[in-house]
Amino acid sequence: MLVVDGGKGQNRSALATVQALAAAGYRPAVTVSGGKSLAAASRFCRRIVPVPTVDHAGFAGAVHAEVAAHPYLTALPVSDAAILALDAPGGGLVDKVRLMRQAVAVGMTVPVSRWFDTSDSLVSVADDLDYPLTVKPALKTSARYRPARRVDFPDQLRSMRGGTDPMIVQPFLSGQMHSVSGVVWRGRLVAAVHQRYLRIWPRDCGDATAAVTTSPSPARERQLLRLLSGYEGIFQAEFLGPYLLDLNPRPYGSLPLAVSAGVNLVGIWCALLQGVSPQPSRAVPGVEYRWREGDARHLFNRWRAGESTLGSAVRSFQRDRNAPSGQPAARDVGPVLARLRFAGRRVLRPETTPLPPTVRRVEQLA
Repeated sequence: MLVVDGGKGQNRSALATVQALAAAGYRPAVTVSGGKSLAAASRFCRRIVPVPTVDHAGFAGAVHAEVAAHPYLTALPVSDAAILALDAPGGGLVDKVRLMRQAVAVGMTVPVSRWFDTSDSLVSVADDLDYPLTVKPALKTSARYRPARRVDFPDQLRSMRGGTDPMIVQPFLSGQMHSVSGVVWRGRLVAAVHQRYLRIWPRDCGDATAAVTTSPSPARERQLLRLLSGYEGIFQAEFLGPYLLDLNPRPYGSLPLAVSAGVNLVGIWCALLQGVSPQPSRAVPGVEYRWREGDARHLFNRWRAGESTLGSAVRSFQRDRNAPSGQPAARDVGPVLARLRFAGRRVLRPETTPLPPTVRRVEQLA
């Protein structure tokens, strides 16, 4: 199996995929595009394949050449940009504008969304928007993109000049985040993991740092099958209350929770590709997951904001530190060291992050 990223190597989805493949008995190879890759540092990585970054014109050719030269079962893109660059299945689902339209068409609830193309007219509409709001990229075509963020004032939007990518603006919503992940095959949901987020990082618009599996919702699964019509593979759909926020047609960061809960989505997908039809499966409810680094940052931020005492933050982290995060990960220290080296370089040589693009309203979806 070839795990394809194309970014700086800090993609947790790539690492989670390598560990899940190892748990299922596969020998993963990993593309590396410069820097120290978390996935390549894993003791379960069996081959490192240098390729250009996903932004480079030679990225797709290098990946296709590698697949043609070796007997891989398949290549698994683990980022939206890699899916688009390789023209892999799911490309239409990573376009958030298209996704929101398709979700409405199948009866799902989405936030009121306004999408913008590349222009400097954001400044002219900043005073007309209702705050707080969430701004996020409509399409991640590059390894360098500004993630979703909360915006509270017009001046924060005015600082987002000079970009080139389309963006989506939605009301900032509060509530319980949850997700449904699984594997779709020939119109069937052959495996699924329902999970509730306990904490996220960043705290306003982030990924799960603490989560727990929950009982399946057959109604939600039927909706997702309609949304995913024509797609086959691994996916994760994220919700906030009744609202669909995002859909990842690929492996994702909290994949170790699925492995711990008895549903190795990557392993199931590989078995299907080899002609093996596993029995339909659902994750065991009540299994917990922790992303240690993100959870520590979440708890520290709560303490610094005066929302908890330092003692309670430390106790929360200590109480949860033994929560399972995927069986292979417990024996895999290489990625931890690679992450520490990356963080050290960031401190010594901080990078300047480009400002996100200025955008123009072109349409509104109710």
